[in-house]
Amino acid sequence: MAHARRPGGGRKGWLGAYRKADGREATKLWPTKKEATTWANEQERLLLRGEWLDPKSGKVTVGEYADEWLDSKLHIKQTTRENYRNALDKRIIPTWGAVPLSGVTHEGVSSWVSRMHKGGSAASTIRESFVVLSGVLDLAVRRQRIPNNPAKGVSLPSLPPLVNSDRRFLTAEQVWRIADHISAERDRLPFLVLTFTGLRVGELAGLRVRDFDQLKREVRVSRQIINRGGQQRVETPKTASSNRTVPVPPFLVALLTADLAGKGPDDPLVPAPRGGILRTENWRKRVFDPAVRAAEVAVQVPGDTVRLHDLRHTFASLHIQAGTPPKQLSEMMGHSSIGVTLNRYSHLYPGDLHRFADALETAAAAARRPRAEQSQNEPATAGDRLTVVKDPKAV
Repeated sequence: MAHARRPGGGRKGWLGAYRKADGREATKLWPTKKEATTWANEQERLLLRGEWLDPKSGKVTVGEYADEWLDSKLHIKQTTRENYRNALDKRIIPTWGAVPLSGVTHEGVSSWVSRMHKGGSAASTIRESFVVLSGVLDLAVRRQRIPNNPAKGVSLPSLPPLVNSDRRFLTAEQVWRIADHISAERDRLPFLVLTFTGLRVGELAGLRVRDFDQLKREVRVSRQIINRGGQQRVETPKTASSNRTVPVPPFLVALLTADLAGKGPDDPLVPAPRGGILRTENWRKRVFDPAVRAAEVAVQVPGDTVRLHDLRHTFASLHIQAGTPPKQLSEMMGHSSIGVTLNRYSHLYPGDLHRFADALETAAAAARRPRAEQSQNEPATAGDRLTVVKDPKAV
């Protein structure tokens, strides 16, 4: 039973004492009997409720436990793992590495976030770092090393609003001007595929010959190529919905088919000039940027740049102009939901609501016309006569 007693040995204060689940006694020295009794009773209460935690479990440092947390992430992509590792090494370990898990406080985490914000770190960087630290602490809670996650409820800086001007939407005329300034057919192919399929750059590089179905006129996206530190590696697409089939315009089917000669099923569908996987960053510098400048679409300096990802935005814009419904566009682009598509591109859809009201009237009038013609050839019913009497123009 929990109690307080003198420590003996000439020591001052009071020992709070209780028995743990294994029957062994645990004690802690307090200045007063009241404090010792209160603590011992609280430990016993936690034991009875199944909420007691061994104080030694929380003495593991954040730095030590962060490695255990990262090792527990079995199903994340290598890119995500590298991003987590980077956040740990650069922003979390320097501050929290030597701090015991039990020593992390809500106030401390809040101050850490505030310092990063005042230091000029981007909101997205701060949020990513916070998510990693909070993930480490969540694992510690689940494994009963600390009672709760002290990072819960910490205020984070808001992400800046997505500004449409950050995106570049090319017109069809600009697309062909750029294409005309790419002389080599094999160099032009990546540009046309990106623009007219809406693939992400890594998805383009990941396409193999086996992913192209000439008869169905479509490509199957099932992987992407990631470039890190000059090294290329294959990963699954960005999200589950990014695994998709994308239709290919007939003119592009002809160009892709003409380039298949001598290729095996596992060879890149859109290869580098000398074969092998296309290094899109090299292609951008060598082919794309000069063509954009020559076409006088942009000068390719900060403030006036067409990015490769803008070709994906252009794909969306051209489809919207062609009348493609949002649901089908969302599926082609591999968005996680139609809401993502609408949030990004709703401003491109026609904004004249009266046009839709006019269309509704046209449809309604077309449906009513046969009924009106029929009523002219039939005797008026009681309901018709009542309607006529109630018509103010007939009174």
